[in-house]
Order: sequence, then structure tokens, then C-alpha cells
Amino acid sequence: MTARKVFGKVKVRLKWIYRSLITKWILVLCIVIIPVNIFAVVIVQQTNSTYRRNREQSIASHLNSFVNRFERDEAYLVESIANNLILGNFYELMRGDENASVLTAVRLKKALENQKFDEEILYACFIFDQVRESANCFSVKYSDTAHCRQVETALCEGVADGENGLIFMEVDGKCYLLRNYHFPFYSFGYLYDLEKMLKNCYEQCGEPEGTIYLTDGNHVFCGFSKQVSFTGKGQCTDSIRRESGLIAECALGVGDYQVVCSVGEAGVQAIYPLLLRLQYLFAGLSFAVIPLLYLYIKKQVIRPLEGICKGMEAVERQDLEHHVDETWGSYQMDYISQSFNHMVGRIKTLTIESYEKEIAKLQTEVVSAHLQVNQHMLLNSLNTVYSFILMKKYREAEDFTVLLMKYFQYSLRKGASLVTVGEELKFVENYLLLQKMRFVNQFTCVYSVEPESKEIKIPQLLIYEFVENALKYGLSTKHQIEVLINIRRQEGRLILSVTDTGNGMSQEIREKLESGEIIEDLTGKHVGIWNTRRRLEYYYGEDFELKIISTQGKGVHVFMNLPEKPMEEENNESHACR
Repeated sequence: MTARKVFGKVKVRLKWIYRSLITKWILVLCIVIIPVNIFAVVIVQQTNSTYRRNREQSIASHLNSFVNRFERDEAYLVESIANNLILGNFYELMRGDENASVLTAVRLKKALENQKFDEEILYACFIFDQVRESANCFSVKYSDTAHCRQVETALCEGVADGENGLIFMEVDGKCYLLRNYHFPFYSFGYLYDLEKMLKNCYEQCGEPEGTIYLTDGNHVFCGFSKQVSFTGKGQCTDSIRRESGLIAECALGVGDYQVVCSVGEAGVQAIYPLLLRLQYLFAGLSFAVIPLLYLYIKKQVIRPLEGICKGMEAVERQDLEHHVDETWGSYQMDYISQSFNHMVGRIKTLTIESYEKEIAKLQTEVVSAHLQVNQHMLLNSLNTVYSFILMKKYREAEDFTVLLMKYFQYSLRKGASLVTVGEELKFVENYLLLQKMRFVNQFTCVYSVEPESKEIKIPQLLIYEFVENALKYGLSTKHQIEVLINIRRQEGRLILSVTDTGNGMSQEIREKLESGEIIEDLTGKHVGIWNTRRRLEYYYGEDFELKIISTQGKGVHVFMNLPEKPMEEENNESHACR
């Protein structure tokens, strides 16, 4: 196969695919529905981004509010302690007095107790005596004495370093933010409970799935989440940022500390509002609906149309028994299918009626042709009998009359449209005997017939028609002609041929006969072969071959290739089986 033919086939196939209803429906999905779905996804993503941004801003706003409150309280405390406590006891703080150290500590404790603290997050106040290296916690909010002693021990170790400001301190799994005022002889200050501090911040932010951290910008000190506090000193702040769906942070303003609120992706989705959840659901379903919509349209529209198209193809093949399904699930398609089946039934009825009329007409024409032949044969035969009697050839007249009687007995019998090849050949032999009595020594006949073919049925007078034409148009006064009848079976078919060595026919007449035209000349219309062709079409449809080969002056060869069983016989057998 050449490349050009392959390209042509591919081109035809692509054109068929392009013109297919399924292809056009897929294009509609791609051009109209899918962009709408993509647009819906974009809208959902935009809504999601807006929601996240607003949520982050809301968290940041709450963090700022909490930090501002803490900074205000802390600034007030710093100023109050500086004015009321440090200035009033500056000498004792800087120089000390060993003799009155206890009194000084009591005075500092009383002055520190008079400060206004945030009672929600304060754990305790403390004083550390640098000389005696002892720390004392007071205004403690918890009754855990053992833990308080651990805090005092930690203060002795931590405050001794002399660092001022806010200091992170962890004691026995609890975290504190220590405000320390360090002087040569005394240190004092207070401790914020970071668990309560972060819990207040957590509640103020209103993030049920979030976590509040205290960091120095690089590492996490502690955190709070869902009523649970934890220490996380050493955890990298960047890892929290990577793992977070939402994150907001705010500098504490005092010290190098930051308060960070982090919400994981699962937490972000858990607090989505209903509208956003519905938008996500719609965006997901919009893509899932595409194959469902395709299958639904295919079932409700495309399959019914394909069924009707197949039905039309069947009708084009003359299959009028084909019916399409009438239950597609929609009124319109059911109506179209019912109308199609009704139309096919009507076509079948009209075809049968037309076919029956055609058969009746054909049978009438056959009878008419028989009568014409018989009339012509009768007149010629009566003249022959009369001639025999005039010549006193009574024996020949008697034999001729018997043969003539058999001739008319066969050709005029009723209800025998199909006969066996043997019966037809017997009739042809009687006919040739008649003709030999009329045309003495003007022709000979040779038979080549397979015995198995004699039981095959053929239309009556089929072989006779061409044998009669061979004698009628082929006899010559100059020489004797020969008629050869050849009949055999071949691969389930019946092969018949009638050949003569007579006058032959012109190419023009032969072409008209093969095209199915009626021959008309000065003697009238010659309908024998035309009528025979129509009878073959009736009995065999288009499953037959009739060829006429002839050259002027060199005889005629008629060739027929027929099925072993005519359609009428097959129909009779199928009815008998039923």
C-alpha cells in the first residue's frame, strides 16, 4: 500500500472522527464546560487566598492588641518601680547595710507588693540578697511550696549573673518570663507565668487549631495549644513557618522576644467557613460532573441516534426486519424510535404490496409470453402436420402430433414455476425432436450434463428460451449448425451454457440485451431475453450472472451462473420448517 493511499485513508478517518457527534460533544465539553470549571477553581483559589490573608490579618491584629496591652502594663510597672521603689531605696540597693539588711529586705518586699501587677499572668515577686545569696519569693499565686523552692534556687543561679531586663527561665517543666532589677547588694523583680500569658493570647486570637509560641526570632522557648503548654527550647522558628498554613508574628517590644501564632494546613481547612467549603466542594464536583455529564448525554442522546443510524443502514441493506429500541428514557427519543419503527413497518408493507404487484405483473407477462410462443408454435406445428398429411406421411404426422401434445402439456401446465433441470431438459429434447422433423439435417444438438445437477430446480422454460433462440435466429440454409448444452455444479452454484454456431448477432444488439433493453425491429418487439432476465431477478435477486457472447456470423454463447436454490424455494422451505 502506497503512502498516498495510507494518507488518504487516515484523512478520511480523521474527517469521520471530526464529524462524529461524540467528537463534537467532547469539543463542547472542552471549549465551554472545562473553562467554566477552571474559572470556578480560580475563583475558589482567589477566595481561599483572600480568606487566608484576612485571617492572618485578624490573627496579627489580636497579637498586636495583646502585645500592646502587655507593653503598656510593663511600661507602667517599670516607671512605677523606678519612681517609687528604686529612688526611695537607692542607697540600700547600691551600698547596702549589713546591720539592717533584713529590715531593708522587708521594706523592699513591702514596696514591691504595693505595685499594681497583671494578676492574670503574674506568678510571684522575688527579692535576692546578694550578700547572703538567698532568694525569697512572695505573692505566689500557687500553693505548690516545693516548686516555689525550686524557683528560688533557680533565681539564685540566674539572677546572680547580674542581667537586667526580661529573662526567660524554665523551672521543672514550667516557663517564666523574669523581669529583673539588678543592683550591687540586692536584686528584685517579678515572674510572669508564660503558660497563662500564652493562654490569654491564644484565647484572644480565637484560633482553636492554632499554636502560640514565644521565640527570640530564631528558636522557640515555649508554646501553648488547646489547653496544653509545652516547652520547645531549641526548635527552629523557620521549621514552624514551613509547616504552617497560616502564621502571624509580633515583636514583644521588651526584650528580644516575639509572639508567634501558627495554624497548620489541616487547622486552616478545619476552620474554613461553610461558604468556602461549599465553593471547594463545587469546584471538585464541577470536574467530577464532566464524565458523568458525558455518559448521561451519551446514554440519552448519542446512543439513541447511533441506534437509529444503524437502523437506517439496515434499511439501506433491504433489512426491513430491523427494529430499534423504543425505551431510551426520554419522550422525544422514544417517539423518534417508535416513528422510525413505524416507518420501517410501513415501508415493509408497501414493499411487499409492490413486490406482490410486481410478481403478479411478472407472472402475467410470463403467461402472455407463453401464449405468444405457444400461439406461434401452434400455427407452425399445424402447418407441419398438414404438410405431412398432404404428403401422406401419416406416421410422421402421428409422431409429430404426440410430441406437440407433450410440448403444450409442459408449457401450459399451472403451478409449476420451478422445475428440475432433468424435467427442463426432457422438454427441450422433445422440442428439438419437433424442430428436427421440421428442419431436417439443419442442426445437431450435443448435451454435456452432470447427473448431480439434474435434481436442481430452475425457473421453467429457462433453458428452452435460449435453445429456441438458437434455432429461431441461428439456423442457416448454407450449413448445418450445432447447439451445445452444458450444465454442471461448481462450488455450490449451477453453471448453464447454451452455445450455437449459427448466424450470431451484432455488437449493438448484444449490448442492448446485456443491459436489459427490449429489442425492437421491423418484425416487432423481441421480449424473450428481457423477460428471462426479469424472471432471474425475481427468483435469484442480484445473485446471478447472465452473459451473452456473440460475433456476427460466428454464433452465440449464453452463460448463466446461478445459486443452487432460488429464493422462492428457500422461502418455501423456511415456511415449511415453521
